[in-house]
Amino acid sequence: MDKLIFTTSWDDGHPLDLKLAKLLKKYDIPATFYIPIDSVEKKTMTPSQIRTISKHFDVGGHTYHHLDLTKLSEEKAFWEISEGKDELERITGKRVDSFCYPGGFFNKKTKSMVKEAGFEQARTIRMLEYKQPYDILSTGTTILTGCNSRGHFHHGFKKRSIRNLHLPLWLLYKRSFKGWIDMSIKSLEFIKKKGGIFHLWGHSWEIEEKGCWHELETLFKRISGMDNLLKITNSELAKLK
Repeated sequence: MDKLIFTTSWDDGHPLDLKLAKLLKKYDIPATFYIPIDSVEKKTMTPSQIRTISKHFDVGGHTYHHLDLTKLSEEKAFWEISEGKDELERITGKRVDSFCYPGGFFNKKTKSMVKEAGFEQARTIRMLEYKQPYDILSTGTTILTGCNSRGHFHHGFKKRSIRNLHLPLWLLYKRSFKGWIDMSIKSLEFIKKKGGIFHLWGHSWEIEEKGCWHELETLFKRISGMDNLLKITNSELAKLK
């Protein structure tokens, strides 16, 4: 893998995902939307809205109720994973191959359940990663939209293997403390030289709360104009060699 690969994913299935989808289409950027059916935390899209998203984008599982799987019984956790997948497939009429752990909470047992339910790839909330994952059921990310530098570095060094320390250390060297846009641009520069995956993720409701729409569009515009860039969905990550 000697080129820059770009993937992006968006969690929680909030109705503002429809606004985000229009922006992604404008710049011809594929994306994966991780959608719970009936979140206990926030409003979620209706089946009709989910079908609208699925016409142009990848849809991934995010459990049925957006619950921390590690705090549930095995029976309840598997139901959340599998029923969320089944319902999304009923709504969209398409296979749902990718999964995202709510809150980023997972363990060996939940990973096993995700695989048993039929998912081919699963995403965590680890940040400042760019290497192709050893474990396709616990893939990391690079930049969280709207998150400050402290949050990125916290996740960038937490329980990190040596192979994934290169990017956070380089960002520290470059004094990337101006926020997520500055970190995104510097990360893109780093990964373009080294080769790897730039994985942008976030929540449409958080973009709205933090007023990040203009910054996000600026980044999308920059990405759309880059050469030698492979843009793929999270589900397609599982097929990378």
